[in-house]
Amino acid sequence: MTSIANAEVASVRMKLTAAGKEHLTDRVAEAARELAILWVTFSLLDRLVSGTLTYPWVITNTGIAIAVWCIGVYIELEKR
Repeated sequence: MTSIANAEVASVRMKLTAAGKEHLTDRVAEAARELAILWVTFSLLDRLVSGTLTYPWVITNTGIAIAVWCIGVYIELEKR
């Protein structure tokens, strides 16, 4: 009886893994894009308010945000 129950649990786990993989990919891509937008927005506002905003800092952090956003887009496009 235990082996039958274990086999059923394993098959359900495999189905959830296959169905969940696409959902997880969607969430990771969306999270990367949102993280990039939020990072650049709030980091720029923080530096602007504190008066320590410099061009090298803006270029570096905007570049990082664009790279993270592109990773999110790449994940999304690779799925199609």
